[in-house]
Amino acid sequence: MKIGIDARILGEPGGVGAYIENLVLKIAEIHPQDEFVLFLKTKEFETKFFNPPVDGTNISAVTFRDRLVIPSLAPDKSELSSAGSLGIIKKVLADVPIYSLAEQYRLKKIFEKENLDILHVPHWNTPVFYKGKMVVTIHDLVPLDFVSTKRAKLSQWLRRKYFYLILKILGQKAQKIIAVSNLTRDDLINRIKINPEKIETIYSGIVSPKAYEEAAKIPKEEARQMIKNEFKINGPYFFAGGIWRTHKNLDGLISAFKKTLEMMPSSGAKLLIGGVADKSFPDVLNLFQKYQNDPAIIFLGMLDVEKQALLMRGAVADILSSFLEGFGFFYLEALSAGGDLVSSKNVGAKEVAGGSVEFFDPKNIDELAQKMIEKIKNPEACHRQFVLKSGTSWQNTAEKVYKIYTAH
Repeated sequence: MKIGIDARILGEPGGVGAYIENLVLKIAEIHPQDEFVLFLKTKEFETKFFNPPVDGTNISAVTFRDRLVIPSLAPDKSELSSAGSLGIIKKVLADVPIYSLAEQYRLKKIFEKENLDILHVPHWNTPVFYKGKMVVTIHDLVPLDFVSTKRAKLSQWLRRKYFYLILKILGQKAQKIIAVSNLTRDDLINRIKINPEKIETIYSGIVSPKAYEEAAKIPKEEARQMIKNEFKINGPYFFAGGIWRTHKNLDGLISAFKKTLEMMPSSGAKLLIGGVADKSFPDVLNLFQKYQNDPAIIFLGMLDVEKQALLMRGAVADILSSFLEGFGFFYLEALSAGGDLVSSKNVGAKEVAGGSVEFFDPKNIDELAQKMIEKIKNPEACHRQFVLKSGTSWQNTAEKVYKIYTAH
């Protein structure tokens, strides 16, 4: 079977890139008999999956992660192939701007040239006039309500309409739409009016689960001391992280934290924020700039997974403040690291995991502030064991997605 996967979002920070990479690695591993064609942008085409020897040895083989693969001898350098225990992996250059109208004509031609048995587009930015069979993953309907504030008002309105139109067409053309949660599935049915029979919910796994499992083994006080020593902080801290866009509700989070400090000025509490602001959202960039010298708010930048897991473990509470998360990797990561989570109620991952989590309305700043105050007063009061729904893993995700491929 020849399976195409639009992997152009690989390398972009955020949940969609993590979804693509974990799905590709697992599905190619469990189905080595198939050929997988990955469509990539220039940077990821040159660096992802193929890692040249670091010692400068002049050999024709390179590695796909830790597996031996052989580059294609095709004269066209826009294509590279590999063969090994992961089956055939072919990379095709598809340097078409993401979320552009060019996706509707240039990308369509690139896809059709490969004569695929099935194409999987793991995001909504799909060439709707593609002639072959197609499966699409929809993560959420955030673009209907939150678009780049860098754009003019008319441009924002047009982008929302474009997103809506694409989804309406996909509801007719796609063989199947994969929703990452029932929350997203219900939104597709209720807001876009897509036939429920066209949609299947397939949950994702945890990204880098071992790092969070190891963090959970560290006693909380020890984790807190390690973090306090590294960042030179005293007192309790809250942790939040991600690629910050408007829908992540950073403004609401900071406002709630400020209210917390007003009510408990002697607590010495800090707010540690991991990740970076998306440059397409000036409103979020302005918040980073406004509070960059605030002694109670510490911006940590991008973190490696081990550091993030330790921060989650040691916090009096990890905060997921988003107005909407179709799935929400942060939710699973915080709980699996043994953290105590205060989460927006609008998160799909709560369908598969529970434990030390309390929910709030992301539009209600006072409610979030009250929960933060309670965590400072009694940080261990609501600690409960992490519970993950059976079968929530990338193995299970890959098997269910592959079943959809073969059914069509």
